[in-house]
Amino acid sequence: MKKKQKNSPVAPESPIHVALKAPDGWRLGTWIWIGIGGIVATFLAYIAILSAPFVFDDLSGVFLYPNAADIPLSKLIGITRPLTTFSFWVNYKVGGTDPSLYHWMNLLLHVASGVLVALIVRSLLSASGTKGMTRDVLAAFSGLVFLLHPLQTEAVSYVSSRSEVLAVFLLWAAFGHFLYRKNKAASWYDGIVVLSLFGLACLSKEYSVVFPVLLLLADYYWNPGFSLTGIRGNWRVYGLIAVTAVAAVALILRVLANANTAGFQLKDLTPTDYFLTQCSVIWIYIFKFVIPFGQTIDYDYGVSHSLSNPAAILGLLGLLAATAAAVIYRKKYPLASYGWLIFLVLLAPTSSFLPIRDVIAERRVYLPSLALLLIAVEFLRRVEWTPVRQAGLVVVVLAFTFLTSERNNIWTSPENLWRDTVAKAPNKSRPHFQLAKVFYDSGRFDAASVEYAAASRTGGLDYTLLLNWGLALDDAGRAKDAIEKLKQAAQLKPSAHVYSQLARVYGRNNENDKALEALATAEELDPSFEMTYVYRGNVYLSQGDPEKATAEYNRALAINPKNGPALENLRLANPDRR
Repeated sequence: MKKKQKNSPVAPESPIHVALKAPDGWRLGTWIWIGIGGIVATFLAYIAILSAPFVFDDLSGVFLYPNAADIPLSKLIGITRPLTTFSFWVNYKVGGTDPSLYHWMNLLLHVASGVLVALIVRSLLSASGTKGMTRDVLAAFSGLVFLLHPLQTEAVSYVSSRSEVLAVFLLWAAFGHFLYRKNKAASWYDGIVVLSLFGLACLSKEYSVVFPVLLLLADYYWNPGFSLTGIRGNWRVYGLIAVTAVAAVALILRVLANANTAGFQLKDLTPTDYFLTQCSVIWIYIFKFVIPFGQTIDYDYGVSHSLSNPAAILGLLGLLAATAAAVIYRKKYPLASYGWLIFLVLLAPTSSFLPIRDVIAERRVYLPSLALLLIAVEFLRRVEWTPVRQAGLVVVVLAFTFLTSERNNIWTSPENLWRDTVAKAPNKSRPHFQLAKVFYDSGRFDAASVEYAAASRTGGLDYTLLLNWGLALDDAGRAKDAIEKLKQAAQLKPSAHVYSQLARVYGRNNENDKALEALATAEELDPSFEMTYVYRGNVYLSQGDPEKATAEYNRALAINPKNGPALENLRLANPDRR
């Protein structure tokens, strides 16, 4: 009878909860040095982003509200994802709107999650029968890949993705406690710890609600092995979680009811169309994880409307085949089987039937990246890890470090980010629009006008595009073209804002009668729009009538006593007043 090899994937002799106590493998000192090396490499890969400004949706975050300092905490945490919002509030209280502190918190959460990933993989490797140096090498490799994979950059470098890094840290902390608990059957203490961390994760990001499935499958696969015994033994954990899961689902339904970029209320994106699209998108995520090239913040990816689309049918057949293989070969390849199933589970909230306006986004791979690592580890653990092969793993980590550093250089400024995106999605409107906004904010109005024109060619005309385009043309000295665009915007959506901007352009070109006419329309549409009275005051002031101007500025201040232009121009209208 042949003796079993030390690292062969045999049935576990002990349940997963004792994995940490295994005496074989690296000593603590080795783990510490690898940990320090991983942290240093991560810092070097992300160092450029630590001094980078806010980009894209960061600029509309709750922490950048003009009156953020006056908003009570009780009101702030009532907003969607209250724990994420609270973390932004902490950043704001410590350093105001200094972007570096927000980036630092994202990075520290990411580093902590990388440590937890290494521990989780180590436990599951032990449970699958892989021990000693092979287990520890692959556990460390998994943690380092999680930290340094370039596909993680969007979740870490994009401040608005705080919900991703915060929720994942909490979920992996809960999973780690579950795996490394002291007793085979989870105690009430274990249940409360897991429940608390799971609940906090749900308050960070809604997709956390699927987490209990990971625990159920882990118990089925390894406690003691392809049996429901472990699930029954951990009834305390599952009983407590069930209560929280109900509340989490209720929270998600409330969020979706008020969302305008996700949910079943999206009329132009049905659940069926979204599902068919995700059948191919999921394979793109896998491909990008294996070969991380061509990354972008805004993919130009078409929606599949039927199975006649080759990408949809091939993607669906591939998913069904892989899932069938995971079930059939679950005992022979337990880590890969478990990894594939939880990969689908963790992606389900964003990549199944619930429509989301952006059908593909790299940050969505941040949570299920653990699952992909488990699939890779399943096959890597069958290799004898000689020093030369270990050096090969080091080369992979170094390559990822370089690619992540290069990707972060693109995230260091809004212009770099959107130039890169336009180059990779030249036929999509939003990248051109965002690049135009960057040019406008930096005073390059002609360049902004060119990008707004490109946005109109690739995505058609809408109110916001026409309004911004008109303002760029005006600031570029092309008043006639600006008026044309603003009138088009007013036809699409008559509003006090667009008519006040039209009046502003008329006023700057000494067409005061037309300016006053546009302002009269603005006041009729919305009497509470304060800038109408500011611009009317400006017209009267330019006509040499400070008394009428003063009256208009006071009307604006009656609506908003902190209106800066009204306060400044009121002083100009009354220079003798202190």
